Amino acid sequence: MASDNRERYLDEATPPEDPEVARLEGLLERYRHRPEPLALPDEPSGSNAPSWIVSPRILQWVIAAAAVFVALALAFRFLRGDAGGYLVRGLPGVEHLALGAWLETGAGEVAHIEVGDIGEVELEPGARVRLEDDGKKNHKLYLERGALCASILAYAEPQLFQVGTPRGISIDLGCEYRLEVDEASDCSRIEVTLGRVSFTEEGRTVFVPEGFRCESVPGRGPNVPVAITLPAADREFVRCVEVTENPTPEDLRRVRELYAPVTLFHLLRAPSREVRECALEALLAMEPLPEGPWTAQEVLDSEETWRELYWEQPWF
Repeated sequence: MASDNRERYLDEATPPEDPEVARLEGLLERYRHRPEPLALPDEPSGSNAPSWIVSPRILQWVIAAAAVFVALALAFRFLRGDAGGYLVRGLPGVEHLALGAWLETGAGEVAHIEVGDIGEVELEPGARVRLEDDGKKNHKLYLERGALCASILAYAEPQLFQVGTPRGISIDLGCEYRLEVDEASDCSRIEVTLGRVSFTEEGRTVFVPEGFRCESVPGRGPNVPVAITLPAADREFVRCVEVTENPTPEDLRRVRELYAPVTLFHLLRAPSREVRECALEALLAMEPLPEGPWTAQEVLDSEETWRELYWEQPWF
C-alpha cells in the first residue's frame, strides 16, 4: 500500500502526508523543474548595455576600406611590373625609371635607384643613365656620363647586374664599386670596395677585386688592375710595361719584384712574352701552379686557359 502511495505521489504530485517532507518541498519549490520554455531577460539598456570601443558598422567600413586599399596596391604593383622599370628616390617629382628611359642628376642632386630586389645604385651629381634591362634577362644600366656607386647583394646571381659605358661594360660578381665616365679623358674608371667586378671592352677582359681599380681607354679597353693605394710612380710603370713590346732589363727586373698578385696575373696577357714570363715567375715564387688541365706554356699563350685559371688560381 505504501508503494502505491509513493507512485501516486510521484506521478500525480499529490500533497505529501509527511509534514517534514511538505516543509522541505516548500523550501525547494523555486528549484523545481518547469517545462515552460526558457525566458531570456530583456535586452539591457542604459548603463547596463554593452560598451563598444568601435561600433560594428564603423568596423565593417574600416575592413572594407582596407580590402579596397590592398586590391589597389596589388593592381598598381601588377601594372607597374608589366611596364617594367625601377623605383627612384631622392629626385623631386621622379619616382620611377622606365625601361629605355634616361635619368639625370643635376648639380648637387643625388638619386637612388632600386635595382629590383638585388641592390641599389646611387647616382652622383651630374650623372646620366639609361635603363636597358630591368631583370627580364639581367639588370643593366648604361652610364653615359658622371659617376655611380653600385651596391649589389652577395646572394645575387653573378653577372646578373651590368653597367655599360662608352668604354666598356662592368659585370658585377657580387660587390660594391664606383664607376665613372670621365668625358675629359674619354675613359671609364672603376674602383671596387667589396667583392669583384669583371670589365670588358675591345675584346679584352680584366677582373677587378676588392681594393683595386682600373681604367678603360680608347683603342685598348681596360688596363691591368692596380691597388687603389698604389703610388702614382708605380702605377705609371705598370701602365707602360703592360703595353710595351720591347721591355728593358730594368723593366723585367721591376716586374719580378712586383708583389701584387692581381697585377702580375693580368700581366700574363701583356704583349711582350718576356713580361709574361717574368710575371709568371713571380707568381710561381708565391704559390705553385694549381693542378688542372693546363701547363705554364698554355697559361702564357692561351687566353682561354688564362680565363679558366682565374677561377682556380691560388694567388688572390
